[in-house]
Amino acid sequence: MGFDGGPQRLIMQSINNTVGSQVELVSNQSGAEIIKGLLGGQLDAGFSAGAHIQYLESGDLKMLGVATQARHSYSPDTQTLVEQGYPFSVEPYFYLAAPAGLDAEAKTALAKAIDDAINSDALDQLIENVMQTKASNLGPEGTEAKLNNSLADAFNLIEAAK
Repeated sequence: MGFDGGPQRLIMQSINNTVGSQVELVSNQSGAEIIKGLLGGQLDAGFSAGAHIQYLESGDLKMLGVATQARHSYSPDTQTLVEQGYPFSVEPYFYLAAPAGLDAEAKTALAKAIDDAINSDALDQLIENVMQTKASNLGPEGTEAKLNNSLADAFNLIEAAK
């Protein structure tokens, strides 16, 4: 199984450990390299973060599972790993950080600028075209909560992958 990121490797190691499977993990440099390996027969399975979508539409690839907590709109019948009985997931969130003690007025202005960008038509179209999903903005408090929860999830995943 091809992967190009640490979280993907941890998920598969955790599944191997949980069910006693022996899926061989093959490190790749990119999603495009994984797709090439799948289409060329060098890989039996692989993780992808969007590069696979056009091959689902053509029928050249089939999704086996979703590594996020929710199903994807472009493949609504594909169950998540959690739905398939594996308590592991990763979420593709991007965070912007500022120095501790940032002035409240600056924090408010920065949060508004980020929200305006995320809600812009240009970014909405870009994310929809590339990832076939919608952007979301958790805001400063929601982002902090997500980081804290994600940290606990990451520690659980690391423990399961040992």
